[in-house]
Amino acid sequence: MARARDFYLNDKNCPVSWEPSGFDFLSPCLTEAELMARILPDKEFNEWIRNFLPDNNSAGIYIPSEPAEVIDRSDGKLVHLDGLNFSRAWALCFIGRKVDGLGKILFGDAAQFHLFHSLPFISDGNYEGEHWLATFAVYAMTEIDKYNATQWNFEIDPDKK
Repeated sequence: MARARDFYLNDKNCPVSWEPSGFDFLSPCLTEAELMARILPDKEFNEWIRNFLPDNNSAGIYIPSEPAEVIDRSDGKLVHLDGLNFSRAWALCFIGRKVDGLGKILFGDAAQFHLFHSLPFISDGNYEGEHWLATFAVYAMTEIDKYNATQWNFEIDPDKK
């Protein structure tokens, strides 16, 4: 944890415009943000993320809204972009569990959008994606389940009206 702080705590303005580079299957910016979400206390993370992924939206944090598009599913490199959508989904969920305010909802919505965009292609008949995409999809769905369990866990007190 100390090394991660040494390496990344002062990072600002991650170059999100560089993504995707063409055949990424992990998001460099979201992967770093997920790591920091794992090691920083909530308050410190919320300050850090707004400097690392600044945006003018209502959450004040850049949230990728458009999934990566695969134009040729028989191309072994391009199909990595489906993996990118899945890795974005799991990172968005993990980050979403740590951010405050409206960001919680926005991150979860973006995660589901990325997952559902690429989910139909885990068994599309092309070996280039079929042999590995399902593992990324399962991990993304696991993180979405964890996100949903923590976001909508309301305690109901029958004595309060």
